[in-house]
Amino acid sequence: MPLYFALINGMSKSATRFIGPAIGLTLFCASLWVLSHEFARLDFFQVIEEFRSIGWKQVVLAIGLTVVSYLVLTLYDVTAIVYVGERLSYPRIALASFVGYTISHNLGFSFVSGGAARYRLFSSWGLSAGQVARAILFSGITYWLGFFLLTGLVLLIDPPPLPSSLSLPSSSLVVLGLIFIAVVVVYVLACALRTRPLRIRRWEWPFPSVKLTLIALIIAAVDWMFATSVNYVLLPVDQVSFIHFAGVFLIGQVIGILSHVPGGLGVYETMLVFFLGEQIGPNQVLGCLIAYRIIYYLVPVCLSMLLLLNHEIREQRVGRVKVSLANE
Repeated sequence: MPLYFALINGMSKSATRFIGPAIGLTLFCASLWVLSHEFARLDFFQVIEEFRSIGWKQVVLAIGLTVVSYLVLTLYDVTAIVYVGERLSYPRIALASFVGYTISHNLGFSFVSGGAARYRLFSSWGLSAGQVARAILFSGITYWLGFFLLTGLVLLIDPPPLPSSLSLPSSSLVVLGLIFIAVVVVYVLACALRTRPLRIRRWEWPFPSVKLTLIALIIAAVDWMFATSVNYVLLPVDQVSFIHFAGVFLIGQVIGILSHVPGGLGVYETMLVFFLGEQIGPNQVLGCLIAYRIIYYLVPVCLSMLLLLNHEIREQRVGRVKVSLANE
């Protein structure tokens, strides 16, 4: 997070205040425009019918994969706490991670929304502002490197077919995959070879060890794989292979994240229909996406809000007890 603020520090306050929301609003409006053209012939009732046709076994499997995915997500922060040299119990780390990621998944602007939730929880357990900032940045870098690693491998092994309307060669995705893998390799080499921390003004970023970096990369790639699986199991059976879907899912997710539109709403749907509409059909795609958003986004964020509320109530009670003891 300090790196994020350092990069935009030279910009005027008025510019930084509006540039993020402006980008998000632009992408959201562009997505609505695309949706209105791509889905002009959609039957809303058919979409709902496709949603209702999803089997209960698919739903149960998607719920189970969602649980595993969020459990793996907590390991981002486990490695981040190791990186900053602190010790916290796993339940505390898991709470901060779960609350932070569910908020950032649903609200966008992950450094601000999810980062604020992590700061509130980690700081209440004794971590300094600098440690929390480094932990958040470490988790963020790991998250994106995991995306680059898994997406790069998918695009190299079996890139998804591009829509005919794009008129682009499939080799363009292979080149993109090579770029993603190169980014991961460069970062790992930097961790192995650079002994001095990266400095931006008064802020320092010590590179993690190669061992911790590789462990974090594996965790991130596994997390992205499980997140992909949640959406995949809700699709009609045998309509598209997992690896083809993974390429579309990962690209759609990252564009949705970069848009900062809450939950990538509209942006992600546009990408899936654009890439899979010819193979599955837009009605079926949107039907499964309704279920996916309920299972992977709405239910977890409701649960995290309850957990955060419970934490705040307990903190208030502890605070009152300390005050009363001090007065005595």
